[in-house]
Amino acid sequence: MVKKKYLSIRRMSQTESKDNIIIHENEGVPLKRRLGFVSGVALIVGTIIGSGIFVFPKGVLTNTGSVGLCLIVWCICGVVSLAAALVYAELGTLIPLSGSDFPYMLKTFGSFPAFMFTWTQLFVYPGAQVIKGLTVAQYLGKAVFDDCGPTDATLKLIAAVVILTSGITNCISVRLAASVQIIFTILKLIGLATIIGGGILMLSRGK
Repeated sequence: MVKKKYLSIRRMSQTESKDNIIIHENEGVPLKRRLGFVSGVALIVGTIIGSGIFVFPKGVLTNTGSVGLCLIVWCICGVVSLAAALVYAELGTLIPLSGSDFPYMLKTFGSFPAFMFTWTQLFVYPGAQVIKGLTVAQYLGKAVFDDCGPTDATLKLIAAVVILTSGITNCISVRLAASVQIIFTILKLIGLATIIGGGILMLSRGK
C-alpha cells in the first residue's frame, strides 16, 4: 500500500525529489519536518515569552503597586504560558499534521468548530501580529531616534517592514525561519533577564 502511494506521487511530479516529499498513510502530502531539538525548544520558549512582557511591565507595576507583587504576577503568567506551550508541544507530537491549529480542532471537536475557529483566527491573528510589530517598532524607534522619538507614521512603517520580513522569511525556508527564531529567542531571554534583574535590584533596595 505504501509503495503504491509513493508511485502515485512520483507520477504527479517526476521532477520532485524524494527528499521533499513525506507520505503518511491516509494523510496526503504534509510538509517536511525540518525543526530540530534546538529550534523546537526555541519555538516553545518563544511561545511562552510573548510580547506582553515587553509591552505591559509599566502598567502591571503601576496596578500592583510594588515590585515584589509585580514579579509574582509575571511568574504566575509565565507558568500559565508554559502550560499552554507544553499543550501545543504535546498536540504536535500526537497530531503531526500541517495547518496550524486547524488539525487539532478538527481531530478534537469536528469539522464545524474547526471551520469556525479558522475563520475567527483570520480576524484575530493579524491583530496579534500588528501588536508584535508595533512593539518591535517602538523599541527600535527608541534605540535609533533622538529624544523626540519617531512619528506614528514611522512606527507603522517599521512595524509593516517587520511583519513582511517575518512572513517572507517563513515562506522562503523553514530552516531559515527556525534560525531566525533561535536568534530572537536568545534576544528575548536577554531582554527578560534585564527586566528581571532590574526588578530584583529595585526589590533589594526596598522600592
